[in-house]
Amino acid sequence: HAVASEDMGEATLSMEVARAATKGFDSGNVIGVGGSGATVYEGVLPSGSRVAVKRFQAIGSCTKAFDSELKAMLNCPHHPNLVPIAGWGRSMDELVLVYEFMPNGNLDSALHTLGGATLPWEARFRAVYGVASALAYLHDECENRIIHRDVKSSNVMLDVEFNARLGDFGLARTVSHGGLPLTTQPAGTLGYLAPEYVHTGVATERSDVYSFGVLALEVATGRRPAERGISVVNWVWTLWGRRRLVDAADRRLQGRFVADEMRRVLLVGLCCVHPDCRKRPGMRRVVSMLDGTAPLILVPDKMPPVLLQPVPNASSMNSADTANTAFFSCR
Repeated sequence: HAVASEDMGEATLSMEVARAATKGFDSGNVIGVGGSGATVYEGVLPSGSRVAVKRFQAIGSCTKAFDSELKAMLNCPHHPNLVPIAGWGRSMDELVLVYEFMPNGNLDSALHTLGGATLPWEARFRAVYGVASALAYLHDECENRIIHRDVKSSNVMLDVEFNARLGDFGLARTVSHGGLPLTTQPAGTLGYLAPEYVHTGVATERSDVYSFGVLALEVATGRRPAERGISVVNWVWTLWGRRRLVDAADRRLQGRFVADEMRRVLLVGLCCVHPDCRKRPGMRRVVSMLDGTAPLILVPDKMPPVLLQPVPNASSMNSADTANTAFFSCR
């Protein structure tokens, strides 16, 4: 069975409708692969609405990813910078999540596959601001806190007007306000993962902030998190220390950007990837820095060393205590 969201008029959505919408999950309708091996199809509902249908096998980790994503979307469904869910369904063998179709693909493709020139600075700045707003909403404004755990450019979709919509909540964790998340094996994408998260396995709001910081630098520079063996974080921080920060701007923009906005995005990105998680801003502060209503946080000229165990005598704790200590320190 399946239930649709309010956007779909509370209509039910059967698995048969999902199959028909995608022409029987035809391989010609595949538009991507999500987390946990889920396949994403383009489809058309009987109403004529274009949708993206995310199909999971009803086994093990796939079921867990489906449940995590559905729980996150139901807990915190309405924000203009989240991909809107249109419905979901289960059968004995498969599971589907149905989302509104995003006609302009994802941010990774716009920046890298399509050459970046098709994404002007105005759209890039709006994308960074939009993802920041979405994360602030997930962390602070939902009934329970939602830690995304996989913020990256390929999970930022672009709607018909190139507005950014954060999606793919298959790795998300929902935690009560004031509650402790469970320690797990680190999950996500290399290059976007905060060092303390890799070390402890504890995902917090501040590990999402780190991933967002990498994304902001990627959007401003047009460089992937690691390109030709060079970390975009290290490269931008080096330019900042040399007082050449705006030299990091994507050359494909050919200087067509607002210098103050470019500088703001790069500095906010560096604030967010600070190796000491306690010194990263929360996402509400990030939004305020981006829109100019809060002053920028001072960024040191040289990137500080990674601080994995910020509490004295951490070496005497067992691994669970150390992980929880890191969590408290990063909130």
